[in-house]
Amino acid sequence: MVSRLDPDALFGTLADETLLAPAGYPPDFLRGLLRSGGLAALFNRESTARGNLEIVRAAATRSVELALSLGIVVSLFTDPVRRFAPELWRDHLEEGFLTRGWLGGMMITEPGSGTDMLACRTEYRMAADGPVLAGIKHWAGLTALADYWLVLARDGNDGKGFRFPSLNFYVCRATPESFVLLKAYGPAGLRSIPYGMTRIEAREGVLGPLLSGSKTDRFRQIHSILHRSRISIASLVCGACARMAEDVHRHLRERMVFGKPLASYGQVQARMAEIDAARDISAVLHEVACHEAEAADWPQPSVDVFAASEESGGLPQGLRCLGGRIFANATVLRWCMERGLPRRSVQPLLTRMTRDLMTAGTWREDAGLIDY
Repeated sequence: MVSRLDPDALFGTLADETLLAPAGYPPDFLRGLLRSGGLAALFNRESTARGNLEIVRAAATRSVELALSLGIVVSLFTDPVRRFAPELWRDHLEEGFLTRGWLGGMMITEPGSGTDMLACRTEYRMAADGPVLAGIKHWAGLTALADYWLVLARDGNDGKGFRFPSLNFYVCRATPESFVLLKAYGPAGLRSIPYGMTRIEAREGVLGPLLSGSKTDRFRQIHSILHRSRISIASLVCGACARMAEDVHRHLRERMVFGKPLASYGQVQARMAEIDAARDISAVLHEVACHEAEAADWPQPSVDVFAASEESGGLPQGLRCLGGRIFANATVLRWCMERGLPRRSVQPLLTRMTRDLMTAGTWREDAGLIDY
């Protein structure tokens, strides 16, 4: 039986002096927080997609950097491994992440090719003395800090050329010898999250490939992992907007200008209404994210009609992308209206939906040419 976690109460106990330090919180703070057992709900077998997103939301009310760090560990490492390689998770990783404060991350981006996965040059191959993973990656959150990585690489045994590459994520343990920091990047506002360029020459620490199936199956699974990880951004924004609105309301009540509270002035009230609208819409987006994450808790998409192939009678690729976006925006709009949000708050969403519907009508005869 797993005790229920109140994430708001947990993060409410953290000191602002640590979270808001000019240099950011130290790496040991994040590891200590994970080792404390309070966040074991992120990694235990009974954890849910909604529960993990609630933890990210609550963390963001105190520190966006902390919420993003937790999102990296869960959305970009532990969640994909638990979904696609459950035996590897149980045999090698579960106990360490539950009790030792381990950190995990994902390496995709390479110098010269950015996030173009098909241009990936990092290779995995089987040598006479075992597996070898070699290449250079950069802009991975928690660089030189995470204990384990999901590294995107092509199968070097499959050969090179211009054909569709055989890509996979490989689970690899980081050591000073196998993951060498070539260059540390500036914080760019994220003071507590290290980024840099890493040279990978791993042998003994390669636990194995994450995904199985054909090249196309693995590519779809990679897309599913990346899509799922982006859902957590809605929860992060929800927590940050809630904290912002709370702090602004408090300031407006306490700040006196010409003998009156600052909140009594019309121009200030108009600005505050915009902040409240952002808070309310982000709360709806968080609920939609939780709903979608639960519906797609495993690789099967929640909206089958948009995932179907053209050969099976589904929609063309361009219309699937456009239709999926219209469907998602319509869901958010419906939830906003059910919660009584004013029309001015959802006007940007209505404008975007109108534009997409007009595009769909214009291109309905040749929807496959829509490029998104």
